[in-house]
Amino acid sequence: MGRADACSTNTECTETQRCVLKDGWQTCKCADGLSGNDCEKNDWCEDPGKFKDCKGEYGTCEYSKEKRSVLCTCSTGKKVHPKENICKETCNEDTECKYEGKCEMKVGGNKFCSCKLGLTGDKCQTVFDCSPSGKYKGCENSGGKCKYDGSKAVCECSGNKKLDDKENVCKDTCSKDEECKDAQKCVEKDGWKTCQCADGLSGDDCEKLQWCEGTGKFKNCKGDNGTCEYSKEKRTVVCTCAVPERKLHPNENRCRETCADDTECKFGGKCEGNDGGNKFCSCNLGLTGDKCQTVFDCSSTGKYKGCENSGGKCKYDGSKAVCECSGNNKLHDKENVCKDPVCQQGTIQSGGASVIVWDLCSWRDMRPLIRLETTLTGDRYLSVLYDHLHSFMPIVYPDGLRQFQQDNATPHASRVATKWLQEHSSDFRHFHCPPKSPEMNIIEDIRDALLHAVEKRSPPPRTPMDLLTALQDSWCEFPPGYL
Repeated sequence: MGRADACSTNTECTETQRCVLKDGWQTCKCADGLSGNDCEKNDWCEDPGKFKDCKGEYGTCEYSKEKRSVLCTCSTGKKVHPKENICKETCNEDTECKYEGKCEMKVGGNKFCSCKLGLTGDKCQTVFDCSPSGKYKGCENSGGKCKYDGSKAVCECSGNKKLDDKENVCKDTCSKDEECKDAQKCVEKDGWKTCQCADGLSGDDCEKLQWCEGTGKFKNCKGDNGTCEYSKEKRTVVCTCAVPERKLHPNENRCRETCADDTECKFGGKCEGNDGGNKFCSCNLGLTGDKCQTVFDCSSTGKYKGCENSGGKCKYDGSKAVCECSGNNKLHDKENVCKDPVCQQGTIQSGGASVIVWDLCSWRDMRPLIRLETTLTGDRYLSVLYDHLHSFMPIVYPDGLRQFQQDNATPHASRVATKWLQEHSSDFRHFHCPPKSPEMNIIEDIRDALLHAVEKRSPPPRTPMDLLTALQDSWCEFPPGYL
């Protein structure tokens, strides 16, 4: 709205204000067309403002300090049209207005051309439906001529061309495919024949292989599955198979190896015929590949994509995919990988007190919590590994199949700790986590469970010793099968 100061004349206000009488008293208000705390916004120049179209050849929208108002300023020879609020050429008589337009007097004393419906321009010279945004915008480029017939726009086609009433462009008439371009075919529609883009093609010049892209019919016809291309001979986009052993599958629209009998199809697949005379393997649910040889859930995008890399074996059991883990590893039911995770250290806070604790655990056993008096360094971590990890492994894994996992905290990845783990590689395997992969470690779940257990205690622990006692008690209260 702008600030309101009492006034008696415009000169007592700032240059972007005027003195306005309202409710019996006069104050300085933003001038017509302006707004904002300092009247700095030209509202009338912006959509949907009064002079939103006053730009370019139609004038310049600007603020006039002299008239204390936003105006549409015109170049020489033009005046502001009182209704359209743009600059237009004036006229003196009807003969200046095209297509029987009328030169009429408007408010302000200027005369402008009044045009018939469908016409525009200062002198009614523009047929709107022939313009780039009109109904017949494609008429001229398709070999036609767009004009005004006295009441409306029409597109007249030359030679053997005929107007397509739906696309509003001129098209070549034909009697056979050979009369059309290589990328077209002769199509009968609504009682007459014209050259249209061949099946699978689109675009103004039929240059786009529509069936080969996006959701097209042959979108999967690429690489080993064939080549999607246009056939001039057949006047259609086709999926071409490179080798005789592969034929086009009528439903999948890609090239596949054929089969002779059921024995060629893996995991109980069936060799079945189709309308094209070729036989293909029909696979059980969860299997794919020309001969049903691929277990989808064992592939790089399947449910058990991480099974093999985690030491397991992914296979098909006759009805579904399964991941079998070796040694002491077990399948993690959420991550679908083989794991034997070991948790490490974490800082726990409560009631203003905090302690650093460290522990070893497996899915079968948990060691008592150990309090670390100071921040863990590489050298201190080395002594922890020697005192606790070295003795823990043979007890929990007497069969020798031992695996140790830790996160990538700085002391864990220190030179001294890494060297010690390498020296003891014959005692247990060190499972190295790639950077930014904490989801492979159960430390976060353990810490959350401890925090939740401590938060439920009443009264809450206030000192480091109280907090350590609460943590140790909560740790011992976890059921044996918790991990």
